Amino acid sequence: MSHNPDDYMKDSAGRLVPRANVKPEDLLQDELVKKLFERARAIRELMRQFREDADSDIRAFLDLLAEQYGAKKGGAKGNLTLSTYDGCERVTIAIAGTITVGPELQITEQFEIIAGTLRRRIASEG
Repeated sequence: MSHNPDDYMKDSAGRLVPRANVKPEDLLQDELVKKLFERARAIRELMRQFREDADSDIRAFLDLLAEQYGAKKGGAKGNLTLSTYDGCERVTIAIAGTITVGPELQITEQFEIIAGTLRRRIASEG
C-alpha cells in the first residue's frame, strides 16, 4: 500500500500529518506564507540583479570620467554619491570598513578573559 505524499503535510516538529487532519485555517495560513515567501524570493532576485547592474553601470561611469576627464569621484574609503543635476534624486554607495581579527588576537582576548576571571576570584577570596 503506497501513500500519496500530497496527502500529508510536515508539521513544525517534522511529523507527517494527514492533510485531512489539518485545520482549514492552518491550510490557508500555510498557503499564504508560502505565497509571500515565493514573492519575497522573486523580489530578492530582482534586487540582486539590480545591484549587479547598478554596480556595473557605476563602474563604467567612473571609468569614463577617469579616462575622459582625469577626474575621480568617491571618498577615501570608496564612498560615493551621484545625483541628478537638480539634486532631487541621489544614489549613495557607502562601503563600511571591516576589521579582520587574526587568531593571535583571538587567543589574546581569551587569555584576557581568563585573567580577568582569575583576578575576580582572587579578589573575592582575599
